[in-house]
Amino acid sequence: MTTLAIDPIRLACDLIRKPSVTPADLGALDVVQKALEGLGFRVKRYRFEDIDNLYARFGTEAPNFCFAGHTDVVPTGDLAQWKVDPFEAALQDGLLIGRGAADMKGGIAAFIAATARYLQKNPKPNGSISFLITGDEEGVALHGTKKLLRAITEEGEGVQKHLVLELKYSGKHRQPTIRSVQRVSKPGLRIYKNNRQLPKVLGGLGVAIISTSKGVMSDRDARKQGVGGEVLCYVY
Repeated sequence: MTTLAIDPIRLACDLIRKPSVTPADLGALDVVQKALEGLGFRVKRYRFEDIDNLYARFGTEAPNFCFAGHTDVVPTGDLAQWKVDPFEAALQDGLLIGRGAADMKGGIAAFIAATARYLQKNPKPNGSISFLITGDEEGVALHGTKKLLRAITEEGEGVQKHLVLELKYSGKHRQPTIRSVQRVSKPGLRIYKNNRQLPKVLGGLGVAIISTSKGVMSDRDARKQGVGGEVLCYVY
């Protein structure tokens, strides 16, 4: 196995430069496959009708923590409204501009890069890490995630958890909606709160992430279920 550092910006650019408007793939999953195989993942491709899909796994043990995402994008619309080629992946004033930069090629690049960094520090994780990537989310979504999950389940792949990441931007200048993630509980100082003491981040505009006896959830859900727990972080 060769574990290499991955630049998320460069990887996002490589993905954006593949004009994968649903149902076309045009090499987007090849970029994902090359990056994951470089980290030691076993990669398998699945094609359902006219849609390409990919499943990759590092490790064989349970639990299998799976990142799910998509490499297809919506059409560009009127090209005259773009200041740059939507598939050029232009970097301007600290911003990455291109179709799929926010939804969700940027997200896929980010969690592949984060996984690479994790594996550098933890080359033998407790369990497995996997990626379930489809080319059919922006379209009719008939031949993507659901079929892929069915197929890998039939092959004996157990996926206990999914993490679906999509980066949200708002406003004229497309500023990130999430501005900060603040760690609260730390190994040297664990912070626990009962359901009546759970914090309200920015008066309820933000979210506290709580590890409870019923799983990890937001402070709002923890209050509804009447449970407290360890305060992991604030998101706002």
